[in-house]
Amino acid sequence: MFADIAAFLLAPLHRLSDLGDPFSAASLAGALVFAAGVMARRTGAAPGRGGITAGIARLRAFARAGFGRRIWTHPSARLDYRLFVVTSLFYATGVVELVVTSHTVESWVSGGLDRLFGSVAPTPAPLALVAALTVCDFLVFELAYWFAHWLLHRVPVLWSFHALHHSAEVLTPFTEWRQHPVELFLIPAINAVMLGTFWGLTHHLFGAEAQPVSLIGFNAIQLVAVFTVLHLRHTHLWITVPGIWAKLLQTPAHHMIHHSADTRHFDKNLGLFLSLWDWVFGTLWVPRPEEKTTLVLGLGAGKGHHGVVDAWVSPVIEAGRTLLPVKRPPHGAAAPEPTRLSAAE
Repeated sequence: MFADIAAFLLAPLHRLSDLGDPFSAASLAGALVFAAGVMARRTGAAPGRGGITAGIARLRAFARAGFGRRIWTHPSARLDYRLFVVTSLFYATGVVELVVTSHTVESWVSGGLDRLFGSVAPTPAPLALVAALTVCDFLVFELAYWFAHWLLHRVPVLWSFHALHHSAEVLTPFTEWRQHPVELFLIPAINAVMLGTFWGLTHHLFGAEAQPVSLIGFNAIQLVAVFTVLHLRHTHLWITVPGIWAKLLQTPAHHMIHHSADTRHFDKNLGLFLSLWDWVFGTLWVPRPEEKTTLVLGLGAGKGHHGVVDAWVSPVIEAGRTLLPVKRPPHGAAAPEPTRLSAAE
């Protein structure tokens, strides 16, 4: 009993040591190394005093955006640290998995199809099929995330809960866990239904041996993203990709746009690692170079939260108001006045 209590209380620390957790210390280190590599390449200026000076200036901007005291000690960031602890304890209860899992849905779909049409005899899956399923698994996961995120933005009662995440006035990797329990249930549930349906159909058609390439619980493609760009999404590092790649890949700059208080940016860039589905469904906003110094984050003055209880209770009250038959202004109708923080390129 005491061991269980201790394990529960230490859950936030355990997440840092668990390689299968997206918030592991290893993935955070990977993000740091990746960002440093990107900045090192950018600072490879031409020889000479001017080039060296420009390189030093960029490195200083990188340090301010990644480790600036103004960001990490900001009241918004301090609330994120507390919410990370509370959210980790919430996950440790296992209550999220009690709703629905992809394995459950997969079993329902596969079993139902097998009963209707007969099952496929177990045979080794060819390499080409495994590769194709690995890519499809990644694409379906991204589509599920995009759809859940779209619902959180477009359904007023769900926006009442998701607005907590967008109330962040500064971004650090801990901002990822500025989420309400309703959101913590919704995204995994939609992901479970869509991925479970996909795998139920796949296993009915090709057999249970047809599996994606995975490591430590991650799809192989997803694993690369988790250990490079995942934690840079919630930073002030302006990292982009050129041309057509900006329509396919979700970069930290894309996600900064997503958190912008500018009404033009509302409900844009809803993907996790890909911009593909944003491009397909018309929610893509490709970051522009001039935007990195003008972005304002948050929901506006007086729309933040003062503590964990306020962060979890206020959205419930707001959701109740949303359900009442009272005409309310659309989200973002008021002019935002949050803190402006420039991004480092």
